[in-house]
Formats: sequence, C-alpha cells, structure tokens
Amino acid sequence: MQNLLDAGDNAVSNALIAKTNISKKEALEIIENETWFDAKQALEIGLIDEILHQVEDKEKQIVQNNNVTLYNNFANSIIPHDVINKLKNERLVKLTNFKLKYAELNVIV
Repeated sequence: MQNLLDAGDNAVSNALIAKTNISKKEALEIIENETWFDAKQALEIGLIDEILHQVEDKEKQIVQNNNVTLYNNFANSIIPHDVINKLKNERLVKLTNFKLKYAELNVIV
C-alpha cells in the first residue's frame, strides 16, 4: 500500500514541478502537508496562469465562515466515531482481502 501512495506522491510532485518553479523537496512537502493555496499564492508559484475572478473580502469572509461551520459540525461528531471506525475497519478488511486475492495470483499490489 505504501508503494502505491509513494507512486501517487511522485506523480503529483512531478506535475507540480512541471508547472511551477519549485524543487522536488518543496513539491513533496506541499503534498505531505496537504497544503492549500488561495488564488494569489497559486499564481505566485506558477500553479495557475491567471486569476479570472477576484473575490471581494466580504464574500471571502462569508465563505470562510461557512467552511469553519462545516468543519466544526463534522469535528463535533455529526458522524459518530463508532460509525467512522466501522467504515475504516470495513475498508481495511476489503483491502486485505484484495491483497490476499492478488497475492494468490503472484501479483504485487
């Protein structure tokens, strides 16, 4: 599984390097930290070519407030932790079964 994640990180970092002026190390840090860019930051590093629509400060504040509210709702357990854990466990079982199935066929996943 780690090989799959590393391959994904490598592909995304190569795309970032091709589009921007950042180093491989910086690209991997952006991925590892799950960095978000606003339009101005994306423009500064060359991730985008231009900003088509500038959001007014008042609009931006409304969006930020809504995002904080959404985050807080989830953080305050709208989805109970036992449900999240059950889904994680089900996913782990499926992944394990998938790996076992392909291991029998001598396929590396």
